[in-house]
Amino acid sequence: MSWNVPEVTAPDRPRPDDEHPDLWLTPAELVSWMSAVRLITRLPWALDAQLQRDADLGMVEYMAMAMLSEAPDRTLRMSTLAEVVNSSLPAFRIS
Repeated sequence: MSWNVPEVTAPDRPRPDDEHPDLWLTPAELVSWMSAVRLITRLPWALDAQLQRDADLGMVEYMAMAMLSEAPDRTLRMSTLAEVVNSSLPAFRIS
């Protein structure tokens, strides 16, 4: 019978098999990182939902209108408009 006993190292030294121990986050940094990730992933959805509810517009439509309002003569090429609103041409329907 063999016992699997983990290697014990001094608390102030990294484990020998940790090639880059300083590249991982501390517990406090991880909490901050996860909060930022939640904000980044939830905010666009929340803004889009509010725009739909309040103005019957999606985020892409709103951004297109905002970019066109700032453009000279309020016009942009469709490819430029798609690029500045971070979307693709099929997202824009001319009606």
